[in-house]
Amino acid sequence: RMVVIGHSSSDYDFTTADTSVVIGYDAGTKITNASRCVFVGIEAGLEVTTSNNVTCVGQKSGEHAGNDCTYIGRAAGQNSTSANNVAVGSSALSASGNPTNSVAVGKDAGKLATNTAATCVGYRAGQTLTSGQSCTLIGADASIGSFATADNQTVIGANAAAHGANTVVLGAATVTSIDSHSDQT
Repeated sequence: RMVVIGHSSSDYDFTTADTSVVIGYDAGTKITNASRCVFVGIEAGLEVTTSNNVTCVGQKSGEHAGNDCTYIGRAAGQNSTSANNVAVGSSALSASGNPTNSVAVGKDAGKLATNTAATCVGYRAGQTLTSGQSCTLIGADASIGSFATADNQTVIGANAAAHGANTVVLGAATVTSIDSHSDQT
């Protein structure tokens, strides 16, 4: 129950691979025991051999994907080797290493992340985050700044920048007030 369309389709060694779809030039060419996978695009899932439940859509997406990953976009999750990740956007979560249980949505979101439990949402959100654990960055260019390895950072807002471990930042430096807008009657 394999569907394979594209160049190199005769070069596959589906030893025990099952129920997968592979479409594209050199997509999923290393599959041996992987099951329940979908690879669509040039070199999508190129190096995946035994991971299960993987979806890669886009050129070079999820080339080394671990179990239970979804990568959508050119080079999304390209060099990530761990499990339980979701990346949507060109080069999102694409660093070499082991980011696990992470989500990156937006072009270059979490691009260098090699940590656990990162959430990066927005154009280039968390682009320079590396090994800091349990970090959340939301907003276009929400930045970790010089705190790429600090843990438990939350940064919310376009152009907002982190202040270090165990901190929450709401808004960029240009924000002059944070209002609750609660009804005081």
